Amino acid sequence: MLEKDGIIYELLQEKDLEKTIACVTDVFTSREPLTTALELTQDEFYPFAKMFCDKAVEDQLSYITKDAATDEVIGFLIAEDLIQEPDFQESYHRLFQELVKIQPLIDVVDKLEEKYLENKKITKGEVFHMFLGGIQQSYEHRGIPEIALEELLESAQKRNYRAAIIEVSGLHSQRNMLQAGFQEKCSIDYQDYTYEGKRVFAGLPKINKRCILMEKIF
Repeated sequence: MLEKDGIIYELLQEKDLEKTIACVTDVFTSREPLTTALELTQDEFYPFAKMFCDKAVEDQLSYITKDAATDEVIGFLIAEDLIQEPDFQESYHRLFQELVKIQPLIDVVDKLEEKYLENKKITKGEVFHMFLGGIQQSYEHRGIPEIALEELLESAQKRNYRAAIIEVSGLHSQRNMLQAGFQEKCSIDYQDYTYEGKRVFAGLPKINKRCILMEKIF
């Protein structure tokens, strides 16, 4: 655990699970480009956030940030091993079928990962996947996500991961990842992407042009 300037940085644990799920749900349904484009409500997004936060508590790979004065979760970096166990993959695909409105978002992530994995032989324990990241708007511009990312990547390196990947949907976050040493590996253009024949992300603000899978080699 690290405490700096009134902010606590620590691994996600059971004691903070419900607060983290609520924070993930609030941030993604109010500010994340793809989720807001799909007009997902908090009730619709909650099962998705819960599945990955529950798994994150088991894996002990994810970091959260908390306000030291209130103990509230104000940010998160939910991570996983890129290669998942068959049981979790089955649950993930079952959820995909149940949550109809979120399917385009999951499809974009899956397609990017498929491109990344082409002609690669990756085993469990090699590639660290940062899946969900964000911070409450009132805590922006204080350097909090940057410190959380440093803590997370240091933890991944200690676990002998050789690379980290992340899918980044917005221009601002993409620039931040480049500054952190990540490189673009593949992308999907929002104007070209279709799901079941519909250009579901064509209405996104023009500043956000692509969802990019980025990689950092340790």
